[in-house]
Amino acid sequence: RDRGERLLSLGHSTSFLNVGPCYSYPSFDHVFKAIDGVGQTIKTGNGGFDHFAPLVFTFTGKGKVAQGALEVFSRLPHTMVECSDLPTLMEEVKKAPPSSASRRTLYGCIALQKDMVEHSQGLAWENQDYNEHPELFRPVFHQRVAPYTSVLVNCMYWDQRFPRLITNDQIKDLQQSKQLRMLLDVDLTCDIEGSVEFLSHSTKIEKPFYMYNPATGQYSDNLDGEGVVMMGVDILPSELPREASQHFGDILVDFIPNIINHCDPSDMGNLPREIAAACITNNGSLTPRFQYISEMRRAMERTAKVESKPAIPHRNILVKGHLFDSGLINKVFDLLEAKGIAFKVVEIDVVPNAGARKNESEVVLQCESETPNAISDAIEEIKQLARLVPLAHASVVEVQHPHKPTKTGKEAPSLAEMSQHVLVLGAGLVSAPLLDFLVNKCSRQVVLVSAVQKELDRAKQRFPAISTRLINVTNEMDKVEALVKQSQLTVSLLPAPLHPPIATLCLKHNSHLVTSSYTSPQMRAMGEQAAAKDLIFLNEMGLDPGMDHMSAMKKIDELIAAGGVIRGFRSVCGGLPAPEAANNPLGYKFSWSPRGVLTASKNSATFLRNSKVISIPGQNLLNSSEPIEIIPSLSLECLPNRDSLPYGELYGISQTAHSVFRGTLRYKGFSKTLYALSRLGLLDDSPVAALGDSSTMSWPQVLNSIGLGSKADVQQALAKQGLTPDEIKLGLNCLGWLGVFDPATSVTKRGNVMDSFCALLEQRLCYTPGERDMVLMQHVFEVEFPQQRNETHISTLIGYGDVNGDTAMSKTVGVTAAIGAELILQSRIKARGVVVPTSREVYEPALDLLKREGWDFTEDKL
Repeated sequence: RDRGERLLSLGHSTSFLNVGPCYSYPSFDHVFKAIDGVGQTIKTGNGGFDHFAPLVFTFTGKGKVAQGALEVFSRLPHTMVECSDLPTLMEEVKKAPPSSASRRTLYGCIALQKDMVEHSQGLAWENQDYNEHPELFRPVFHQRVAPYTSVLVNCMYWDQRFPRLITNDQIKDLQQSKQLRMLLDVDLTCDIEGSVEFLSHSTKIEKPFYMYNPATGQYSDNLDGEGVVMMGVDILPSELPREASQHFGDILVDFIPNIINHCDPSDMGNLPREIAAACITNNGSLTPRFQYISEMRRAMERTAKVESKPAIPHRNILVKGHLFDSGLINKVFDLLEAKGIAFKVVEIDVVPNAGARKNESEVVLQCESETPNAISDAIEEIKQLARLVPLAHASVVEVQHPHKPTKTGKEAPSLAEMSQHVLVLGAGLVSAPLLDFLVNKCSRQVVLVSAVQKELDRAKQRFPAISTRLINVTNEMDKVEALVKQSQLTVSLLPAPLHPPIATLCLKHNSHLVTSSYTSPQMRAMGEQAAAKDLIFLNEMGLDPGMDHMSAMKKIDELIAAGGVIRGFRSVCGGLPAPEAANNPLGYKFSWSPRGVLTASKNSATFLRNSKVISIPGQNLLNSSEPIEIIPSLSLECLPNRDSLPYGELYGISQTAHSVFRGTLRYKGFSKTLYALSRLGLLDDSPVAALGDSSTMSWPQVLNSIGLGSKADVQQALAKQGLTPDEIKLGLNCLGWLGVFDPATSVTKRGNVMDSFCALLEQRLCYTPGERDMVLMQHVFEVEFPQQRNETHISTLIGYGDVNGDTAMSKTVGVTAAIGAELILQSRIKARGVVVPTSREVYEPALDLLKREGWDFTEDKL
């Protein structure tokens, strides 16, 4: 499919377009049938790629990855050739007539190490020599193979000891010399900036390609124009998850008896070869395959040669990230040595990677120099170096104390102890991702407050380093004040009405504040006081609001900087069940109280469309939904979200934009179904005496109390309200599914119909084990450029919660709030007073950190 899309972008429709994305097929058999169909088309001479003949597929390596790629390729009509025969093949096919079979077949070649490098002194090729002394060899792939390659399928192992397969400069030279035939790099290794240097980042299943232009060094999501299309999906087996899992399980099960019966650590010979190869250590030593871990030990030994001199003041640098597998730490050592700075490692915390999960390590370097400003300059250069090694995802900061015994014999503070004290108010679902970021990834000292002991116990079990306090914030504000007084920063995850009282305490005791809620008038009124006390009250630091502000402003600033004028802006967001979990009539589920969703359905809304202000009263909101396409496979609708007009001002586009719209996403049918329920009075929060006492009651009795004694009465009442037969059917189906007509469905009484109905929704529309939620956000920018050139730019975020773990909603809110706190603690935000994340100094580092956490927007242009 990827070949087909690239060739189509060059103006040629080929048979490759007849293959869909792999994940769209239910099994391998269906995939092979589609490929076989393409093969039949090619055999008839209708492949459509004559213009690009010879179409050469080059496979690197001969391991299992390469074997799998070749298995698929072998189902197409093809001829295998040696790499050394490629120049001859090129000449012969060029001379062949257009109808020649040689122009209508595919060619494959396998590039081995001997095709990629040669001995720098002209000696004969020896595999062992190359593997032991790669520094004696020079690359030749870019000269002997790449000029003839149409599609590079990269399957080989590579590490930094060896020459790259092809570099940025080499591919650029090929392009400038008109020798570049490469249309596509299918990088199955997904080795970022590895053997193929210009694979800058991995791609996603739903958007597997991007374009690299060697001449400019620029990357683009647009597949048109000059360059090489890159594909680097790092989770390819998940496109066929059932078969991948079945295959792994079928292989593993045969080894289990041998693993169980092998009890002698001194002799791994009894283990199956495959299992032995997976063992990292045995009998107290690293196994041969994992000897590279010794590199971390050598890093420590290396620093022992440059012990510090006590008479010279020292400074401590904390470097955190993927330091060893990326090679960054040794580059840091090289830099410090080159600058004549004495250093030693005084703290190291190495967390090994676990499969696909990449864990971060920490190293604290104690540095000394007699040269003024040398260490300051070095810190800046290390930061630049970290940016040049994006695989490391590294951060560099100066810290005050290393975690080492002092000369007095006392233990210096640990990284957590030397971090600023953070107070977190609220221990609901959002708190876990926030604590994970602040405690596990930033080593902050945190005190967590909740009125629910079970919440504190659960958090303490997961994050043992935190301190907990059982406090009812509403009734024990004096205890909260004592904690605020001790805290440099307070994060309030409490309901929004409680933020202003907390902010008042922060003003009194000089504590910064972070919330994920909209900025209330009471909060905004404290702005001048907070600024006068050099405090930051960072609000709207969640998903919506929060990530929406930051991603929108980033794109708007970029488009305006490029000379564009924003003529239209649409931003939509929704927290939804993942498609497989949207298995009820509402297409919705709740991980916390449904009341907020039900209340929001009665909000009025205002937006700008084609220069006309549209206002929708709250009672009509559910009737104003419109279908919307974010992902073709999802049937969604969108509801206007409150007042959109202030966002034109906030984003600086009110004078130019003819349309400004913010909306809430739901699955199709949600609005009409909920509208039917609202017309029955189920969203009425007026007190009802019968729902406030202790007597038992069934849901049919509740319906009867509001004049709806039977299902027929409900149907008739909805018809009188003017609902269509289809809308009535949606309402009845939902009520039936919820058990409202069943006398066995008892009522959890909460004083009124709406809150009692919320209790029913909590029971019936909750996430069950194995289910996950989903977050969708999309911005659409209509942009006018000079010479009346109009473009539509689209930014899209899609992410899922963890099965039986943190939800997507809690992660996007919690992590974003934690990032806001971390930016304040690192003094990255210069603004003071009441702040929202629409300025570059906030959104730029915050979005970068969110990207590292897996929350990244994809960009499209129409």
